[in-house]
Amino acid sequence: MVAGRAIERDRHAEFMAEGTVTALRARVRATRRRLEDDLVAAAGDAALRATPDPGDVGTPYVSKGGVLVHILEELYQHLGQMEISRDVLLGSHPV
Repeated sequence: MVAGRAIERDRHAEFMAEGTVTALRARVRATRRRLEDDLVAAAGDAALRATPDPGDVGTPYVSKGGVLVHILEELYQHLGQMEISRDVLLGSHPV
């Protein structure tokens, strides 16, 4: 929607994925670089590069800036979920 790339997901496979920490870190670094490049190139009030789903009409997600805010929202939600999982697995409770 922002950079013009097709989104291809296999949600089932995402829950079955396996790999090493080293490989995961490499994928995260590459994804962060790509996101940084996308942010530099994106004008927040610019039109999307793809047509939004009909259900998204009237939401903030109909501009590049709106989609980027949604991405940020999702990243923070997942970060919180990972932090809770970490705390449960380690049996720790941060102050």
